[in-house]
Amino acid sequence: MSARQKHGTHLRLVRLLGADANPHHLENELALTPEETKILANVFERVLRKMGWSDREDHATTLVAKMVIKLAQEGERNPRRLYSSCLAHFQNH
Repeated sequence: MSARQKHGTHLRLVRLLGADANPHHLENELALTPEETKILANVFERVLRKMGWSDREDHATTLVAKMVIKLAQEGERNPRRLYSSCLAHFQNH
């Protein structure tokens, strides 16, 4: 993933939290470190690839981002558990 794509992923996650386009809001809203924010963005991208969803404007990608954020809000920070929980949710629905 290019630096531009990573930045776009971070902004998309920020927008889903209802924030302005401030890349640091995600860290502040969920009390995340910059590294944890990168983990969420990577999990988001991995789930999309696994599900074969490439259209970033599709409603499904918004649902994935919201699920990753929800899991983080519940306290999950382990990238493997975030990925498997998020993936399981979408494979079972």
